[in-house]
Amino acid sequence: MEKYIRSDLLEESFCADFGGSQRSMRAPVTKNKIFSLYRTRVEEDDNTPNLSHPKGNYITFFSSDIISLSNKDFDTLTVAVSRELRDLMLSKVKNIDSVMIVGLGNPSITSDSLGAKTIEKISVLNEIGKKPHAYAFSVGVSSVTGIETAEHIKGLSGVCRPDLILVIDSLAARSRKRLYSTVQMSDAGIIPGAGIGDLRSPINEDTVGAPVISIGVPTVISSSTLICDTLKDAGIESISKELKATLDSDKSFFVTSGYCDIEIKGASMMLSRAIELACFENI
Repeated sequence: MEKYIRSDLLEESFCADFGGSQRSMRAPVTKNKIFSLYRTRVEEDDNTPNLSHPKGNYITFFSSDIISLSNKDFDTLTVAVSRELRDLMLSKVKNIDSVMIVGLGNPSITSDSLGAKTIEKISVLNEIGKKPHAYAFSVGVSSVTGIETAEHIKGLSGVCRPDLILVIDSLAARSRKRLYSTVQMSDAGIIPGAGIGDLRSPINEDTVGAPVISIGVPTVISSSTLICDTLKDAGIESISKELKATLDSDKSFFVTSGYCDIEIKGASMMLSRAIELACFENI
């Protein structure tokens, strides 16, 4: 059933359904009552079917549904995310004088609006004498703008000339348990649409002209993945010819939480605050 399963989350590639990954090194897991933290390095580009994880470092937080956290636990998770993000940024660029923060996705589709909603909540003050100088943009999607997202960011980077680019995007998950409860960041950039089978041009240093850090939260799961995940939970390891024919018809669609507007609000609040802490404050 693995051919019908899609995900943007590296940690889900270690599931038996994907046969595991032999090209990654996992560091020990940090666990507490609020979240589990994984640090993983992909040693070479992972071209596993339905997954796309370029070579680089990946940091993943697994928690409860973000909006279900108490204010105290929400703040604890936010600070932890900001510290990991800051360390990842500094591992790429030691002295960051300027950073460009870019929200990806279609703001007209709630489950894909995480990037835009996060950008709306980030305060870019750029006080005189204070670094890094920041730029913040929401670039939309090529089906709306007519411009490939990587080309759009490359153009903005050519004008702003940032030391580092931070991109925010909605992700796809394999497990419904991961929706709105996981944060993944990476210094390998991002391939928009990878988790939904609509690969676009990669966004990385080679394509946009500056080091790229990506961060996102899974907001959707494909219907075929949901079906296969549910069957597996029920102990069903094989599927009928009729179901296989339906899945092979490539008519899969994507589903999200019934409370996605509230979930997006909570996730974007957490990410915007974590980014502000990582970029502009001592933590």
